[in-house]
Amino acid sequence: MSLKGSIKEFSLMDILQLISQTGKSGILEINTSDQEIKIFIKDGNLVDVKSSSTDFTTKIGSYLISREIISKAKLEELLNKQKKYPIRFGKLLLNENILDETKLKEILTGITKENFTKALAIDNGHYEFRQAVVEYDENEIIPLNINNILLDVLKDIDEIKLYRKKISSFQVVYQKELIPQNVLIDKTLPDDEPISVNNNTVKMNEETFIVYNKINGINTVSDIIDQTAMSEHYVLKVLYLLAKEQLITINKNNIKSDNQDIDRKMSTYFALSVILVIALLVTGFNIYNLKDKDLFSITMDKDSKNGKIYYKEQLEDITDLLDKNDMTRKKLNLDYSKF
Repeated sequence: MSLKGSIKEFSLMDILQLISQTGKSGILEINTSDQEIKIFIKDGNLVDVKSSSTDFTTKIGSYLISREIISKAKLEELLNKQKKYPIRFGKLLLNENILDETKLKEILTGITKENFTKALAIDNGHYEFRQAVVEYDENEIIPLNINNILLDVLKDIDEIKLYRKKISSFQVVYQKELIPQNVLIDKTLPDDEPISVNNNTVKMNEETFIVYNKINGINTVSDIIDQTAMSEHYVLKVLYLLAKEQLITINKNNIKSDNQDIDRKMSTYFALSVILVIALLVTGFNIYNLKDKDLFSITMDKDSKNGKIYYKEQLEDITDLLDKNDMTRKKLNLDYSKF
């Protein structure tokens, strides 16, 4: 079974449902202009999602540090060990007794769902499903029924679109506006309603409190997502709710922009402009030489009216280009009036 084509013509959700219902095993590759995603499926169940824009080790490392499970120094030590010995980072965490199997599976499932959500949000690109034998470590990964998680994922995508309308950029910086007298962690609060405000007391579940602690008037939204290793959906939701309760506001004195991207774009535009000018100058020089060699003396039949119009238009276009570069038609003595 081989499937490939454009996402615009056949949605990823339809493809995944087909693969799930037929119980196939293989890899669904998704390619866009800026990333590559591989979805690993075994017997119709989702077992892993790898994205070129997400590094697993960095993600799980940030997760452990933000929850004070390990220190930055300990993470560096683990990374050095991984370089010396060919071992998966998840396996290393189990061997070091930093995580147990249950917690590791929980973390990996969260990362898989997040990457799966990002994949389904793609609406432009190409896909290809190749049947293959897919193996996974049962001590680290829980196979997920695709049909069971599709509805939740689609709901998350709809909510992300809503939050992005409220939070205009991932470079926005928030600061704490009103610091309540009591900020309490309430483990009973669900992820659907992670914040409860009552007078000067604010209750948050553990994940929300971690996000709240990263709001310092310096971190951007993107920084908070990276440092907490939480899903884009959840962080945007928490920021939206905190802003709604007027607990945080945008730090207008520290508005950041994608300066590096802007610089790269400006450099690209400048380089293209220089290339265009050089190309036009070379074109003008060549035309001048060709004109002297009478290569513009084009022989056409008397009835070649369309040909005359075509060559007249070509010379007009060339003249316009040269005029824009301060090379006058008079200097080159281009005369298309005879056409």
